[in-house]
Amino acid sequence: MQGQRLSKQTGKLGELLVCSELLRRGVVPYIPLEDLEGVDIVIRRSDGTCADLQIKTIGGDKPNRWLQVWNLKPRPNSFIVGVMLPQDPVEVWIIPSAEFERYATRSADKKGIVIYDLDLDTAPRSDPGRKRREILSQYKDAWHLLTQGACTFLPSVDNAAWLRASEPAFAADWSSQEDEKYDEL
Repeated sequence: MQGQRLSKQTGKLGELLVCSELLRRGVVPYIPLEDLEGVDIVIRRSDGTCADLQIKTIGGDKPNRWLQVWNLKPRPNSFIVGVMLPQDPVEVWIIPSAEFERYATRSADKKGIVIYDLDLDTAPRSDPGRKRREILSQYKDAWHLLTQGACTFLPSVDNAAWLRASEPAFAADWSSQEDEKYDEL
């Protein structure tokens, strides 16, 4: 029971880390009320589409890079985001779901659920001389895959300019009486 609770806490920590980084980059993450179909975070794109993120967090004191996804259904704008907490510094891998499927090994449990395992520290049979983390290195800290084309709440280049530009807009919303009350505080 305690191990399951710790696992959920570790998973939530990874989700919050991803949300925090997206917000830092000016992107609004949306968190579904229910984890259906493995979607932990949704990002709206400026073209009206959405990007779905499934967050997989590695915790504990073992510095491994092994991700596991059940019943993966690859589709455009779907990403598996691996958060490796034991790595120093923390590693984040943002892998398109089709690429995850391509490099993962597959197995099925007794109920027929397909399990996709992606161990970044091992080599695939198709390329035994290179570990998956070398093959997929373009996806390490690939935040641009999530931020490009995403709806943003702040210009990501110069937040100070946005604050200067927004101040008159906020000031226009205040009546002089409200401003006087505010000044008294």
